[in-house]
Amino acid sequence: MINFDFDKECCGCSVCADVCPKQCISYVKNTYGFFVPIVEKSLCVNCGRCTKVCPVLNPQTSRINDVEVYSAYNKSLEIRSEGSSGSIFYTLAEETINSGGVVYGAAFVENMQLRHISVERLDELKPLMKSKYLQSDIRGIYKKVKNNLELGQRVLFVGTPCQCNALFKFLAPRLHDNLLLVDFICHGVPSQDLFDKALRSYEKSHCCTIDSMSFRIKKEDSVHYFSLDIKDLKGESQRIEGKYTEFPFYYGFKKFICLRESCYQCKFCVKDRVSDLTLADFWELEKIDTSVSLPEFNKGISMVICNTLKGKNYLQIVSDQLEYKKQVVPDISKINYAYTNPTYKGIYARRFWRDYDKMTYEELEQKHMTYIPFNELSIWQKLKVYIIAKLKL
Repeated sequence: MINFDFDKECCGCSVCADVCPKQCISYVKNTYGFFVPIVEKSLCVNCGRCTKVCPVLNPQTSRINDVEVYSAYNKSLEIRSEGSSGSIFYTLAEETINSGGVVYGAAFVENMQLRHISVERLDELKPLMKSKYLQSDIRGIYKKVKNNLELGQRVLFVGTPCQCNALFKFLAPRLHDNLLLVDFICHGVPSQDLFDKALRSYEKSHCCTIDSMSFRIKKEDSVHYFSLDIKDLKGESQRIEGKYTEFPFYYGFKKFICLRESCYQCKFCVKDRVSDLTLADFWELEKIDTSVSLPEFNKGISMVICNTLKGKNYLQIVSDQLEYKKQVVPDISKINYAYTNPTYKGIYARRFWRDYDKMTYEELEQKHMTYIPFNELSIWQKLKVYIIAKLKL
């Protein structure tokens, strides 16, 4: 039986529930809105399977020591515009589906709930594209992936580093050959519960209903923009677009104040990964490769980190659809610190969680997630921001 502090250490991967032969593990929301396991002790037979597959207790490292780094993007500007960065996910997914395989990734389903789903057709891929800045519900997915692999199908699985670790541990080594594991450089995840409250608050204040949301739409600059598809009280549809600072949940995420507790002490932001490929935005590429212009970067360029020979081979298989180039990056974490460093839980995050169960969502939003331009701050607020930045709190 798993024995640690679920609220502080559990990453919410749900693999323990999938592996339990007695189905005595279920997931419930804790005080902070995150799903954590609960064990029906009267049914538990102490088989130890949950402990063996738990990625927190048994973090798995990769099978090689050296990685190769590439800048890459899909040659199709249309496909590139639909995805985050260079749309490498779509390229890999297309190859998997065309070979008769199955693709797993996170998508918003009914009522804007983020869940891992499987798709087997190209016209089903769009919901899986683009970044979603909250934790996906992945319950039951490990069993489905296993069934696909046992049937001899190829599987592309894209998830957070902890979810990839969980799947890697869940599967018998004999099933790994047809599996392509893809993770990404992850800063941590807020909860679905907080996201739901943010949506309801926006709907209430704007007298509308939200049908869909995208966290990453591409503009002329590299600032993160969102879009909302809404219906007003008359039922008329409209699309709203804005900078991340204009949607409090998004701004709170970018401040890293509302992440799961285990994300602040993540064990999976390491160089040695179980994933075959790691994807990320290729920040500062123009400093490494002077042939890249900023306008070209804003159309989307991915960093693709090949962790295994399998990952490198897959990249070569889809190379005719990509513009890609091997890059020399001595220290990836200097470009994106979350590659090998957990997000630091600073004073703003500590204050946010201190207030979380004492305030309404609207009060939390007003106090912690409302953007105020620096030039509108008082002299004392500016001094406070300066001191905190200097102290790195």
